[in-house]
Amino acid sequence: MNFIIVQFGRIGDMILLTPLFNRIKHLFPNANIDLLAGRHNNKIVSNNPNLNNIFFYEKTPLKFISLVNHIRKNKYDFLIDPKDHYSRESHLFAKLIKAKNKIGFNPIGKKTFNQTIPSQEKNEGKHYIERVLQPLYFLDYSKEAELPKPELFLFNESEIYFNEFLKKNEISDYIVLNISASRESKMWKSYKWIDFLENTNFGKFKIILVNSPTEKEAATAIKEKCPYVNLFPSRSIQDVVSVVNRATLVISPDTAIVHIAAAFDKPLFALYNGLENFYTKFYPLCSEKCIIKANPKEDTIENIPTEIAISQFNEFIKKYL
Repeated sequence: MNFIIVQFGRIGDMILLTPLFNRIKHLFPNANIDLLAGRHNNKIVSNNPNLNNIFFYEKTPLKFISLVNHIRKNKYDFLIDPKDHYSRESHLFAKLIKAKNKIGFNPIGKKTFNQTIPSQEKNEGKHYIERVLQPLYFLDYSKEAELPKPELFLFNESEIYFNEFLKKNEISDYIVLNISASRESKMWKSYKWIDFLENTNFGKFKIILVNSPTEKEAATAIKEKCPYVNLFPSRSIQDVVSVVNRATLVISPDTAIVHIAAAFDKPLFALYNGLENFYTKFYPLCSEKCIIKANPKEDTIENIPTEIAISQFNEFIKKYL
């Protein structure tokens, strides 16, 4: 049985898609699963043992033609695009890829997929993982009592790199603090993180701070005020997987890292905006978590008071001290 799955979303979306790979393998142990991904989101699953081939889409004419020609050499039993809203790119690839059965979302007036999944309006109130597993209902998959957690695997090169960092800085027990997110409204300013760090009891734990390249200035400002913080020079999201995997606890605004924490079931302290529908769709599946939300309907975490975060974190961390 040959499958191809399409996912062009963010890194967090790709992480939350991983239970789909696992469940297909459970239903069809000998399945061949290929993935059509984006240029940036494919790295997080590049070592996933459930995947046979990963193709990634780059939006240049020559590379697009080359990609299509390559994929069209394969004949699939199933094409699955779990996106529950219309996407021009999804429908284009669904028409170009050879597959006996095509499962995805058909808006009114389009019949690109011969098996259609519910729209995002009908999926309101459902977690992202529940949504991406819906295509499997056509393949005798039964809804599980609990949502499966994301599934990630460690990268050997990143493990070696991170081991060297731990040894150099003499770190054993640590908490990872991530300050970055996909957009500014999902991040705190550096002065807020400084206030948080200066008024929090971390006990025996050292702090490893991770950040995206765009937040290097903010990370440096935090280090200057809080010299005990260890800045980790991550080279990619693959390195961050290693950092999260060994952490005792993870602190982060809403971003892909909260789902990496869920993959390794790490205790999580996270900051979310006040949009309840968004939280319902993307809440982290960690067994132990403390979520601080902005005021209802606020599409930013900027106004979350540091004193509330400090108070709740100091209570949350007690069981780990």
